[in-house]
Amino acid sequence: MRSSFFPQSRFLTTRYGFPVPPSEVVMTCGSSSGICMSLETFGTPECRLYLEDPTYFIFPAIIKSVHIGTGPNTTTLPSDEYGLCVEALETRLVSTTPSNQTRDLLYCIPAHHNPTACTLSTHRRARLVLLARKYGLTLICDEPYQLLDWSTEPLPRAMRFFDTLDDAVLADLAARTRDGDEVGAAALVSAIASPNAAHTTTTTTAATTTTTTTAAASTSTTPPPVVVSLGSFSKILAPGLRMGWLHAHPALVDRFERHGLLWSGGGLNPMGCYLCTQMITDGTLDRTLAHLCTVYRARSQALCQALREYFPAGTLHFREPSGGYFVWVRFPEWCQVEAMCGYVPPAGEAPPDQLVGGPCTSQNGWGVAVRSGATCTISGKHFGTWARMCFAFYGEEEIRWGVRRLAALYRRYKEHMHM
Repeated sequence: MRSSFFPQSRFLTTRYGFPVPPSEVVMTCGSSSGICMSLETFGTPECRLYLEDPTYFIFPAIIKSVHIGTGPNTTTLPSDEYGLCVEALETRLVSTTPSNQTRDLLYCIPAHHNPTACTLSTHRRARLVLLARKYGLTLICDEPYQLLDWSTEPLPRAMRFFDTLDDAVLADLAARTRDGDEVGAAALVSAIASPNAAHTTTTTTAATTTTTTTAAASTSTTPPPVVVSLGSFSKILAPGLRMGWLHAHPALVDRFERHGLLWSGGGLNPMGCYLCTQMITDGTLDRTLAHLCTVYRARSQALCQALREYFPAGTLHFREPSGGYFVWVRFPEWCQVEAMCGYVPPAGEAPPDQLVGGPCTSQNGWGVAVRSGATCTISGKHFGTWARMCFAFYGEEEIRWGVRRLAALYRRYKEHMHM
């Protein structure tokens, strides 16, 4: 099944900056397909599921569909500008009785998070893999935005890279890095990945003078793999293809390929896989990805500029993204975003202008809506004053008009609330 994945393997090796052999890749029907099948492959109805709060808004529906990690088995964890708070995870793991029957799962979005747009730091990535090995977690890492990056600082490597390092190297990396210094972290990672480094990425750390016999013996102590990385051609090529990939150690790929859906069909979406292969081979994907990063950067800047321009100073709080699809925006404490978007201005009151591209429908009749942060949680009770704003679909001018109309709706809603 994997013999046809050489173009995908070469593409990922070039883009990720570390070797991705075909034996570590299997095609999926996009990230959501990969998430469902990973939960079914590596989880059980009894396993615990840890996840960030907030998270991908469809993920709660996915775990209900597959009956894995629901109800009391779900534990949400906080995050900040550097991603998942690993300390909070460790606190929960220390206080939880280990399960001898099944491996527990953790779902996270490490790069340009949906919805928060934050990226898990190198320091936390190393610590997260160490914790997963220590406490028997399988990490389902949803990484569709890893390649949609235009940051001025180095982006941390994809999570599978950290799973290729032994515990001693990971511990050293965690000790020598810190949140907020990806330049320094990138230099350390480059030294680790160098062919002349004093360790390998498939065995335990060994000095260059270690004998072949000793190195071979140390291989048996290599920790079991814990990272399942999911990517998506839908985000970097064309949504209609519904194609993605799973990237993991061959032992985990073997388990994934025993999923009934793959076993029965011999693969997923062979026509889509063929098209992706051709577009990798002829350079279309590289050109498309470069174009998308340029376009999305301009659109994200247009969105952030419009938010600053049309809303009163100090009203909104957000960080300008350096990749991905989203801006995560906090409104004042009194403003519940879902209620604001559902507010219908008095009859006969027209919006300030017409959206470019013609009319559109929304609950408030003004043709504007944003996703409330409350829909990005398991409980639906938190982040109600936050909004996920996507800049990937509309052009820059449409984004500006949309923000202008949203600001007008906000003013009307504020008057309605007597604030």
